[in-house]
Amino acid sequence: MRDRGFLLEEDQPGRDQVAIVSYGLWQRRFGGDNNIVGQNLILDGVSHTVVGVMPPDFQFPYSETQVWTPITSKDSETDKASHYLNVIARTKPGIDLSQVQADVASIAAQTQREHPDHYDQLNGWSASVVTAREELVGEHRLVLLILLGIVSLVLLIVCLNVASLFLAHAASRHHEIAVRRVVSICSW
Repeated sequence: MRDRGFLLEEDQPGRDQVAIVSYGLWQRRFGGDNNIVGQNLILDGVSHTVVGVMPPDFQFPYSETQVWTPITSKDSETDKASHYLNVIARTKPGIDLSQVQADVASIAAQTQREHPDHYDQLNGWSASVVTAREELVGEHRLVLLILLGIVSLVLLIVCLNVASLFLAHAASRHHEIAVRRVVSICSW
């Protein structure tokens, strides 16, 4: 990432007019200008200051995403019961998934104690931790493994067919090679 990400205080109303742009947008709209940081970008009629550029291979949450802005505390205070956001995080090396799940469960319980009126509407809502692989593959894991097996089997059959063709070609040239050998021995 070029320059920086969002700062903690940028989730406050009035301090949230900052944006991080995608590498593609930086190249197309700003011509790859190295002085992009600090320039203004108008989003929904509001001026945002560009604070960073994402790396070229970053595509989250979708490959079409071009600009990221912080979510303000005001936005999240509006409706605590909606729960429309997902949190994505990386764990430190050596941290077990069960430890992360325990931490998330304690945070969810604390939040539920602090805002019981919002959680009464949710009928057993809770927070959970899922690995990226599980989120992407989910219930389709068995199907994907079967497809991998089928593709591997087809590839094996193709390789065997190519090997058979080479052997058949070599066998058909066996007589020709024997004649050339005899000719080369006789020409000495």
